[in-house]
Amino acid sequence: LDSDELFFSRSSVVEHFAALSAEGVDQMTYLNHEGVPEVVETQDYFASTTLFRRHHFVVPLSTEAREGIRFWMDRSQHGQYLLFYDNGKSACRAGLG
Repeated sequence: LDSDELFFSRSSVVEHFAALSAEGVDQMTYLNHEGVPEVVETQDYFASTTLFRRHHFVVPLSTEAREGIRFWMDRSQHGQYLLFYDNGKSACRAGLG
């Protein structure tokens, strides 16, 4: 993870990765959701960001959702929905043996 990213799991991170290990999963890619700053300056971006663009793979593509995606694409210089990357973030097990 980069310093500007958070990892969310419904269980503890330890439990989450232990469950993957128990299933024999050595690599997992997570879809990213992009925070949209609602204030210019803040002491804590993680606490003050409450608006997120959900990854387009998990958005049910209703007419309203398509309009919302188009709204964000029209606001960017190059017509992208997510501004930084949309290929997810991967985690892998590293260790001896």
